[in-house]
Amino acid sequence: AVSSVHSHFKYEHKHVPILSTTLGARNELELNPYTLEINHPTCIVLITLPQKLEKAADHDESALNPTMLLMASNIMNNKLTRGNDDDDDSDVGLAPFDKIIFWICSNILTQSKCTLAISTICKSIRIKYYGPISPINDNYIKLYQEGKGLILHQLQILNMTNYGKKRLAIDVIIHKEQ
Repeated sequence: AVSSVHSHFKYEHKHVPILSTTLGARNELELNPYTLEINHPTCIVLITLPQKLEKAADHDESALNPTMLLMASNIMNNKLTRGNDDDDDSDVGLAPFDKIIFWICSNILTQSKCTLAISTICKSIRIKYYGPISPINDNYIKLYQEGKGLILHQLQILNMTNYGKKRLAIDVIIHKEQ
């Protein structure tokens, strides 16, 4: 069901903040990347759009309100080489994580694009991604392998957070469908 994602998060994941925004609006959040689970997608914020999208793929309705999620996952290199199996991720010698991927997904297929920007709080370092909004059921490893998201490597994260002492700023923009 298209609308059940919002209800599910409202009642089952009360700890996930809800952001109501408009198309083209810049929304800034802060995040400590060290709180993300390893090799497991984490929802950072649920994004709602009060205005309806003009069109959505595979839907005849001329207007749908999507629910979008800003997601992130720490990814260890051993997960990338082994695939999506559920083996123990506690290999000796690996850092707590090697990469983080950030992406936006939606409960309906859409032609909308998004911009994600991760920066230091003082904006001295800023990394941007512009690309499609993924379907809600896309796998984070697949997204990483296809380059569909903002990907930070461990050294970037260490540098940008001053070795975990500072949070990251995240800017999110949902663009109009083209």
